Amino acid sequence: MFHSVFGTRKVLAKKPKSWRINLLLELLHKGWQIIRIQIIDKFGNTKDPEFRILIDLLDNTTPAALDIYAILFHSGTFNEYVETIFRIWTFALRWNRKNYNKTPLAFLFDTCQMTKNRQKKMARIA
Repeated sequence: MFHSVFGTRKVLAKKPKSWRINLLLELLHKGWQIIRIQIIDKFGNTKDPEFRILIDLLDNTTPAALDIYAILFHSGTFNEYVETIFRIWTFALRWNRKNYNKTPLAFLFDTCQMTKNRQKKMARIA
């Protein structure tokens, strides 16, 4: 996909610029939205784990990576932001990405603690 977008002579850097990553993810997501129904209709009943993992990647992880900061955080939709962090954490957990699953888990824990503390304070006020 990289060579189709940027040309066959371009080399994918070890640490590509964020705009390139975002562009590739956006193209992947929009392309998937176009063909998703046809693919699911044709292969929807298969129990092949590779197919299921690919569908999960395209349906859940790619949109989460696109939406996490640019849309959810800046728009003030905190609940959707937390839900997306949870998706990313489960993805990292599923793939045993040890360094990547700690940060989202810490964020989720802090968020739960903050919510509990706020509820306790509100109960004391009332």
